[in-house]
Formats: sequence, C-alpha cells, structure tokens
Amino acid sequence: MLVNEERYREAQKYFIKGLELKPTDTCLSQSFIEVLLKLGKTKKAEEIYLKIIELKPKFSSSYHEFGLFLLKEGRYEEAEHNYLKAIELGPRYVTYQLDLKEVRDILN
Repeated sequence: MLVNEERYREAQKYFIKGLELKPTDTCLSQSFIEVLLKLGKTKKAEEIYLKIIELKPKFSSSYHEFGLFLLKEGRYEEAEHNYLKAIELGPRYVTYQLDLKEVRDILN
C-alpha cells in the first residue's frame, strides 16, 4: 500500500508540472483527478473538475464525470444537477440517463 501511495505522490508532482506547461489540457487534468482521488485529495479533485467544466462548458462528459464524483461524495442533489446538464448537452448517451435514474432513486 505504501509503495502505491508513494507512486501516486510522485505522479502528482509530474501532473502538476504538466499542467503548468499545458494548463488547458483537460485530458491531463482528468488523469490528475484520478491520482488525487487515490491520495484522498477530494477538495483538490473537485477544484479541477470545476476547472475542466470552465474550460469546456459544452462538453457533456465533464458534467457527467463530475456528477459521478458528487454521487460518491454523497452530494446527491448536486450530482442530479450535473447529470441533467450532461443530458442537456449529450442527450443520446444512455449512461447519463441511467446515472440520473440512480441518483433520483436515492433522492426519493
């Protein structure tokens, strides 16, 4: 376990450097989020999700991914809101509909 954590910490340093060079690279940001979540840094991960949405406000998967994060955090109303936005931008994606149903089942 400590070996994995050490690798994630090292990866974190490289992601920070990479984002200094390419601050608008949303793929790099998404990968960085995965590392942050492995390290338990949910606040920082949330900041980056919001930055991705700011950079690509018409990209449906950004809202969907943030909704998944919020669902895991137990923030169901916020997850629902993000799923609805994802559906608005990408209505053909069935996964978005299924995830919205899941969060609504929890809320009801």
